[in-house]
Amino acid sequence: MDNNRNIIPIIKSLYPSLHRVEKKIAGFILENPEKIIYMPIAQVAKELKVAESSVVNFCKIIGFDGFKQLKINLVKNLDNPEKLIYEDINKDDSQQDV
Repeated sequence: MDNNRNIIPIIKSLYPSLHRVEKKIAGFILENPEKIIYMPIAQVAKELKVAESSVVNFCKIIGFDGFKQLKINLVKNLDNPEKLIYEDINKDDSQQDV
């Protein structure tokens, strides 16, 4: 996996095809990208009530060798936090859509 490629849209595109535990991990990453970069894998697993191996397997599913590589990717793509927050909002969207 190219560490410069933003993983957030990739996780979103894979989300419908993921299994229950994988969706739980994906959802946490999508909702907390700024938080997860500071968390050790054990803390992520504990908070989600999943095995650490499930977190590692999820990282492999999305193209990384492990959790550390995923966190490195997130850090590189968090240099512009608005990019993560507003990437699905368009100037033509109504207030209700947003």
